[in-house]
Amino acid sequence: MTQAIDTDSASQPGGDGSAPSPGRTAMVLRRLLDDPRNRERITHVENVPARSGRLTDWPSWTPQLLVDRLRHTGIEQPWEHQAKAAELAHDGRSVIVATGTASGKSLAYLLPSMDAVLSGGAVLYLSPTKALAADQLRSLRGLKIAQLRAATFDGDTPSEDRTWVRQYANYVLTNPDMLHRTVLPGHARWAPYLRRLRYVIVDEAHG
Repeated sequence: MTQAIDTDSASQPGGDGSAPSPGRTAMVLRRLLDDPRNRERITHVENVPARSGRLTDWPSWTPQLLVDRLRHTGIEQPWEHQAKAAELAHDGRSVIVATGTASGKSLAYLLPSMDAVLSGGAVLYLSPTKALAADQLRSLRGLKIAQLRAATFDGDTPSEDRTWVRQYANYVLTNPDMLHRTVLPGHARWAPYLRRLRYVIVDEAHG
């Protein structure tokens, strides 16, 4: 089982690869430095020049159906960091993606996870909040891939829906609390899903 770990998810599967505004960054830094309470806490400031994003080809194993759906949303090619992370996860390596906000980390784990789903596997997505999981669920459903059976599993999920998720979902979005209190203690009921599990995605892992 591969564990793909994401540290800061964007709401869309892609991301434009852009960095935060230099002016905004400078303003926030100035406020921090001007606050007397922070003078002894901030010991060093390093300015790293911005780098232009570089596009690359889709990994050779990327399902054509997924490529077509992503292109329909305006994503013609992945950025290099997305493709590299996806290749590592696909090769069975655990991966941490630590890049800026809106840099497209979601696509980095979407590629191998959807390849697994379309090959008969399953995916477990963990996030600290219900809102983040719901946002990711909207993005997944927006791909309109019939073979993808994505569903949230949290404290608000009705009992009848929980049964469906256990039996039929192949992309489960939940949180660490539900994993430890419900999924793992009830692993016998989750056995068919867990046997097909290929990837565990931990969103906002730095929290």
